[in-house]
Amino acid sequence: MDFKMPPHRTNHGGRIRRVGYELEYTGISLEDTAKIVRHVVGGHVEQESTFVYHIPGYRWGEFRVEIDLTLLKDKQYAKYLEIVGIDMDGLSFKEDMEKMLATLAATVVPCEIVSPPIPLPQMSVLDNVRAALRAHDARGTKASIFYAFGLHINPEVPSLKVQSLLQHLQAFLVSYPRLLQDGETDWTRRLVPFINEFPAEYVQQVLEPDYRPDMARFMDDYLAANPTRNRPLDMLSVFAFIDRERVVAALEDEAELVQPRPTFHYRLPNSRVNEPDWTIAEEWNRWVELEILAHCPARLERRIAEYA
Repeated sequence: MDFKMPPHRTNHGGRIRRVGYELEYTGISLEDTAKIVRHVVGGHVEQESTFVYHIPGYRWGEFRVEIDLTLLKDKQYAKYLEIVGIDMDGLSFKEDMEKMLATLAATVVPCEIVSPPIPLPQMSVLDNVRAALRAHDARGTKASIFYAFGLHINPEVPSLKVQSLLQHLQAFLVSYPRLLQDGETDWTRRLVPFINEFPAEYVQQVLEPDYRPDMARFMDDYLAANPTRNRPLDMLSVFAFIDRERVVAALEDEAELVQPRPTFHYRLPNSRVNEPDWTIAEEWNRWVELEILAHCPARLERRIAEYA
């Protein structure tokens, strides 16, 4: 399946848009995954720690493979061990302990491949990586009731104007039931807090025909109703890119987890990496349908009226 092109192919700066991906899975060690990614995209493997590998050398930037858990990535567990008198740096079997922690974490915490921002015409490399993972028995969302794994898509926004951002959010909200159905969003993922639905009151507010906010009000309304990254379409990254101080003031402790960047953060798709008929292009193409709707104001207005 080919990756479809969205109606706007350039970003707010007039350059070809790029898209970053985060693919969660289990069943393959980080070291082996790094080698698989290197085989597909080129470059070489650099090990930062037991929990993080880098694959620099790809034309469009660096891939990263990691355990998706800050406690392990940043080695925060060492502080807790020190409390009970265990000095990790002084242990002769430190590496073995870290490998054990990684193995235990993999039973519920996914491994994750993080791609660099890749230009629209080059995105097929992601499905090459996906196919290689499946060939090595990677497991995705539906392989276990405990695997609330996802595919995150981070497209650069076509515009930083409030009207464009609002129309994309509105297009997502009216498309949400269909996206759940067509993407077969797993119930395990819907039960855990990572993709909590937008509050009904906020959805109603944003879809009101007379809702025409300026950027400050749009951001304030969003942050008041959604002071969290855990939304299926997370707008915090692009808002932080526009006005980081406003986002930090609203989020407090969680603000440090928000990376300011001019992108949407679409978190809804499953990671069906072990299923033979699934492709990353399939999930991207659903996103493109949403962008097409956002690009057609008259059609979007009709869909909003139907939704209401």
